[in-house]
Amino acid sequence: MKYIFKISLILLLIISSCTSPTPPKKTPEPKQEKVVQEVKEKDESKKCYVIVQSDKKQINNLYTNISVSIISQYVKKVEKIPLMGLDSSEKCIYEVSFEEQGDTLFTTISGEGLNSYGDSKLFGSDGFQQSLLKSLYRSLRDKRKMICEDYGSLLEECGSVVSVRKREVQKEKCYLIVVSNKKQNIKLFTNISVSIVSQYVTKVEKDIPRNLDKSDSCIYEISIEQTEKTLITTVTGEGLNSYGDSKLSGIEGFQQSLLKSLYRSLEDKRKKICEDYGELLEKCGSVVVQDIPKQVEPKVGMFVTVGQKGTILTSSDGISWTSRESGTSEHLHGITNKNGVFVTVGGKGIILTSSDGISWTSRYGTLNGNKSSAWLFGIGHGNGLFVAVGDKGTIFTSLDGTQWTSRNVKVDMYGDEVPITEDDFKGITFINRIFVAVSWERTIWTSLDGNIWTKRTLKNTKQIGPLQSATFGGDTFVIVGFDQTILTSKDGINWTQQRSGLNHINDIIYKNGKFLTFENNGKIKSSIDTLRWKSMDTGTKFHLNGGSFGKGRFVVVAENGEILSSLDGIGWTSNISGTSNILWGVTYKE
Repeated sequence: MKYIFKISLILLLIISSCTSPTPPKKTPEPKQEKVVQEVKEKDESKKCYVIVQSDKKQINNLYTNISVSIISQYVKKVEKIPLMGLDSSEKCIYEVSFEEQGDTLFTTISGEGLNSYGDSKLFGSDGFQQSLLKSLYRSLRDKRKMICEDYGSLLEECGSVVSVRKREVQKEKCYLIVVSNKKQNIKLFTNISVSIVSQYVTKVEKDIPRNLDKSDSCIYEISIEQTEKTLITTVTGEGLNSYGDSKLSGIEGFQQSLLKSLYRSLEDKRKKICEDYGELLEKCGSVVVQDIPKQVEPKVGMFVTVGQKGTILTSSDGISWTSRESGTSEHLHGITNKNGVFVTVGGKGIILTSSDGISWTSRYGTLNGNKSSAWLFGIGHGNGLFVAVGDKGTIFTSLDGTQWTSRNVKVDMYGDEVPITEDDFKGITFINRIFVAVSWERTIWTSLDGNIWTKRTLKNTKQIGPLQSATFGGDTFVIVGFDQTILTSKDGINWTQQRSGLNHINDIIYKNGKFLTFENNGKIKSSIDTLRWKSMDTGTKFHLNGGSFGKGRFVVVAENGEILSSLDGIGWTSNISGTSNILWGVTYKE
């Protein structure tokens, strides 16, 4: 009986355990979506780096910084390789390699979506930056417009003239240090010092490498002490140890005191200094005009030149130049004057006007009620009208330079005004009662009133380079451009191509019975009939961008702040401008 009871109890326990409710199973969480999410987050957080390699043992840290900045701007955000290196097996790396071969610097860039090279004949960091941008320009077709908007002055592919100094081979580089008790104008003082010391002593540079051993290097030091009434400049360096003083203020005072110092040290260069700057030195027999208020200009003719980063310079004789505040950092490409008003145009739609060449006021053209940001490259005047032209078919007109109206437009399907053409206009001139506008796309547009424009037909445009400028002389219209392009016309409508053997031509003027062309590589040529051309020696290799004539003198402006002048259009003299920026346009007002 006892065993029967135990067996019954065991069976009861087994049955109760079998009939107890089963707890619900947990539904497994979907793993696939979580994995995808983790991979996506991992990709987005994945850092990319830049490695800069060179055939040189030491790499300037500036080159790495330039690479990081430019690649981050146009490709994707990148960083420099950390000091401890990379420990991850999944590396996003862009490799920049540069190598010098003769007078050329080659830069290759490889990485995700990139594999191209660029080359440059420029020197130092300028050459590296240009070759890197060329490489990206070749790889990133969808970013070319943006690259040209930001760095057009460094890329000939964008249609601009390269702006920086040519590569030179030197046994030993010399550097310049400028120190002053006041920071005002120190950058301009440095540029003036580099120019003058390079002219009379030896070529110097202002960018001193961080790792330079100053105890065993060629260094010139210029110390400036500015007081209320006197500016004293001391120059020390190889073969130099002297000072100069001036009662003039600002830039004129510094220039005079620096020249006085060099005059005292360089006995063998005194004649040349007096030939170039006699009007600033009493020792040369000239009387220095002192204490002239800076905002008062004598009522005589004035040259005005404009250029890179808002540069504006003025001169009463085409020889001595003074920097003026433009109020903008945009590039200024063209300038003209009429009825007592200077007008200059430039990047992002900027238009500046001035009645004296000293104080400038910002203006803009409008399209559909909005301020235009189209880049403007040319400005002309005729028939009582200013006409400005630029990229994407932009044409603006103004009676006084203040209010600007869009022309050559049509109404699209949305009711907005749009330019009739997408041609990028490079120049505009009023010649022989006709406005003539020329473009990068090798087209010519003419107008009698500046409002209604007609496109003219050209034959064999494949043999014609991008058009840059136009003029009229004798009984002939003349247009010039890149790739040896010279076009002539008797009526401004029908054009004939002339082959002259010239290279890239940036501007042309007609004066005293002859045409003068201003070209790349410092070339100037003259002709009386546009068929036979005579070359002049200018003494420079910089690209010449524009020319003008006034007070019996030709004046030509160029890259690197170069300004040339000539009384006869044959013999040319280089003049110090005080800037190394590109100069694109120049005009003269009586």
